[in-house]
Amino acid sequence: LMAAVQNGHKELVELVINAKADVNAQNKDGCTALILAILKGHKELVELLINAKADVNAQTKGGNTALMAAVQNGHKELVELVINAKADVNAQNKDGNTALILAVLKGHKELVELLINAKADVNAQNKDGTTALITADQKGQKELAELLINNGAGFTTQKTNGLSALMIAAKFGLKEVVKQLINKKVDVNIYNIVGRTPLMVAAEGGHKELVELLIKAGADVNGQSKDGRTALMAAALNDHKEVAELLINKGAHVNAQNTNGLTALWKATMRGHTAVAELIINKGADVSVRESIRAITPLIFAAMRGHTKTVELLLNYGADANAQSKDGFTALMAAAQRGHIEVIKLLLSKGAKVNAKNRYGTTALMGAAKAGHKDIVNLIVNHLRQQ
Repeated sequence: LMAAVQNGHKELVELVINAKADVNAQNKDGCTALILAILKGHKELVELLINAKADVNAQTKGGNTALMAAVQNGHKELVELVINAKADVNAQNKDGNTALILAVLKGHKELVELLINAKADVNAQNKDGTTALITADQKGQKELAELLINNGAGFTTQKTNGLSALMIAAKFGLKEVVKQLINKKVDVNIYNIVGRTPLMVAAEGGHKELVELLIKAGADVNGQSKDGRTALMAAALNDHKEVAELLINKGAHVNAQNTNGLTALWKATMRGHTAVAELIINKGADVSVRESIRAITPLIFAAMRGHTKTVELLLNYGADANAQSKDGFTALMAAAQRGHIEVIKLLLSKGAKVNAKNRYGTTALMGAAKAGHKDIVNLIVNHLRQQ
């Protein structure tokens, strides 16, 4: 029977069935003739086997059913056939995955809709605690996430990392979904395992309208994750100026620090987001704040990364060109070692001391020479000659 099915021989399949073959016999992998017919996409044979009372809920050694096989192969007609034959839409394989989770994993929107209409449990979890909604989130499937949330996903279950419906809707910028969730009195300050809230996630994605919605619904603008991150830091790090401005206008603290002493200004500086950095400075940010591990200032870090415009901005707003880290490194030393000549020109024009030494006795000139930056060596030597 299986050989006939595998080769798509309908007449032979009929013959063997009529000869009283066991339609539910399984091969060494636990596959039945029905599962094989589905894997091969033989619709007529699937109908034939179902009519011959093939068990639609038989499972392979891995726990996969005929429905799961149809879903994984994206066979809509076969999925409909098996569902109509009373397949268990909530059966789970050995990993705990349901047909719905597998459909999301494969990105089959039509099949997801089909399964939901067939009363598939949208909150079923596999052995890792992963649901269809979490799978959509992990795969970046915005449409599927919206579809699942609109059908009740994320309300009764939550994976240990706290990926709730609201958190995922905020991540994807699903404004109407967020509105619905807020109207259903979902906690807007819910947080995941690392303490991140929907507001932080929305700010990170630059979803300004969602940020407004969440704040209006009571989201804490100064809430901090376990590592001290705020929504403003998330907006600054990702160059979302309008979101940053909105958060500040709604009371976000510009000088709040995370567990490493980093502020929103620091976050903007790290990636050279000059416009956001200037906004935050004009709202009262401390340009000289030091991180807590090596006592580096935003200026030293910006110089190290070669963010020329950010260096210029910080200097114009009073950052100390000669500030030293715990190890005695200055912005000039950082730029010299990394070969950022335009940054060095700026620093020298603002009075950076070329003879300053770090705790190892190294100057900016020594650092440039060691790194082989000949143009910077010449620049510093010429500057010394002019003094």
